[in-house]
Amino acid sequence: MTRAAVICAVAVVAVNAQSSFRTDAPSAEGAVSYLLLDAAHGKVLAIRWRSAEVAVPVGSLVKPFLAITYGQTHRMRFPIHDCTGEDCWLMTGHGRIGMASAIAYSCNS
Repeated sequence: MTRAAVICAVAVVAVNAQSSFRTDAPSAEGAVSYLLLDAAHGKVLAIRWRSAEVAVPVGSLVKPFLAITYGQTHRMRFPIHDCTGEDCWLMTGHGRIGMASAIAYSCNS
């Protein structure tokens, strides 16, 4: 039986936060960092990191993967959370929120 290698990639585009949603946002060309891994063999296939000493914030890109990992150890049952805005980007909070909505709204709490 042939096994296909599992490939994981993370790309982060650094763009000025104030212009991220505008149509006239500056070009992000040259502002992309990535790491392409062959998870089955533990090999780095490709990398483009401007400065390896500086961490690249992956932010919400990891939330679905963390949720899957949590779910695998908790019978895919997720708690309902009360987001008050204290640790979230939305100052007013999201209120009572489940995992799927928390990922969709990018809730940080």
